[in-house]
Amino acid sequence: MNQLEKDLKFGLCGEKNIYEKLKTISSSKISKTLNKFAIMDFESDDFVIELKTRRIKSNTYCDIMIGVNKINYIRETKRRGIIAYQFKDGDYYVEITDDVFNKLRLDIGGVERAGTNDIKKMCYYIPTNILKKF
Repeated sequence: MNQLEKDLKFGLCGEKNIYEKLKTISSSKISKTLNKFAIMDFESDDFVIELKTRRIKSNTYCDIMIGVNKINYIRETKRRGIIAYQFKDGDYYVEITDDVFNKLRLDIGGVERAGTNDIKKMCYYIPTNILKKF
């Protein structure tokens, strides 16, 4: 199994583990998106939710990256948008409001794994001090 496959498996396990916590933020039923290529991982009538599972602690960096496409999708949808993170030390989230959007930093970033080159993509960076613990 290559690193990309390991990362995908790690992320899928994270989705199963956080589902109950996600249900606490929406009054309507939250569902896993059916299309594996969907921009967001979960949705409900009033929310879209992206989950990122990370192998670091929440305070390892002063900010944490998220793809521009995720934030753009949230900004364009009529539903509220949540970015959730599973870190080694707990599960956190932030709702992308106008106020939060103004705190994001846009910069080049990405991940580097054997067999892929996702580095040098535009990313938003969310300050970790605005993340809320579930």
